[in-house]
Amino acid sequence: MNNYKLGVIVSVITIIINIALAIIKISIGIVGNSKAMVADGLHTMSDILTTFVVLLGLKVSSREADKQHPYGHEKYESIFAKLLSIILLLTGAFIGYESIKALIVGDITQPKAIALLAALLSIIVKEGMYHYTIRAAKKIKSLSMEADAWHHRSDAFSSLGTLVGILGARMGIVALDPIAGAIVSILVIKVGV
Repeated sequence: MNNYKLGVIVSVITIIINIALAIIKISIGIVGNSKAMVADGLHTMSDILTTFVVLLGLKVSSREADKQHPYGHEKYESIFAKLLSIILLLTGAFIGYESIKALIVGDITQPKAIALLAALLSIIVKEGMYHYTIRAAKKIKSLSMEADAWHHRSDAFSSLGTLVGILGARMGIVALDPIAGAIVSILVIKVGV
């Protein structure tokens, strides 16, 4: 199997998993009254978008050399990696804005226990996706796919922060839920940088 086909297979599998995970996290965040879980679900939605960017990058960079590009198209890979960074920065800023707004307005409710299960599921799935994607990225030497793998890992870290925030909110410190959302935004921005 050539590098392009392997990259496409890995990317399509992670898109399918992310679609299911985003739906689960956002739905449970809404039903479970957890702003942190909704923010975490939005972060997973950004993974779907970034993986589509990776697919585009793999397609362009796998083209053979031509008259205008006698050394090939591999340099485009770094452009797509930078585009992924910008998407992460914007996603992190949006999550942070929504979390801080909830703290200021005081729109805080105690999350339900089901939100804890969603956070735990997310940590396990996203860490598995990181390992799956990073192995393929190193095998085909793809910078944009490696950036996408780190995006999966950032989602695992954000889900860990979400888990802590929801747990603290369930123990009576309800402000921890939107605070966890703000921490998630910082993690996403850091990965973007």
